[in-house]
Amino acid sequence: MKRSGFTLIEVLVVIAVIAILAALIVPRLLGAGRQARESILKANLKTIRSMLDAYELQQGKYPKALADLTTTKNKSSQPYLDEIPMDPITGLAEYDYDPETGEVHSKAEGVTYDDGTPYQDL
Repeated sequence: MKRSGFTLIEVLVVIAVIAILAALIVPRLLGAGRQARESILKANLKTIRSMLDAYELQQGKYPKALADLTTTKNKSSQPYLDEIPMDPITGLAEYDYDPETGEVHSKAEGVTYDDGTPYQDL
């Protein structure tokens, strides 16, 4: 009598192969979201720094607070930014900012996925 179906060994081998593939793929998928947030953070910091430089060039000094980039002193000019972009790591539109030097950094704890640079050093 001929039976059709899989043996227990065949089923266990298939399950083991699937488990190995999942162990390889899942961390990469989770890392992709983290890398995307880090890329957004870097782009947001670049935008803020660019607008700080433009402000300093026009005003002769850096603003007292980042929020000053979203307001104008006279009605004929546009603000440098519509709003301060959110830090996608912390989920807040708050950054470490030094009005004397114009330096701005993330307040996020931790390091980047790709090279281990602390978020606060970006």
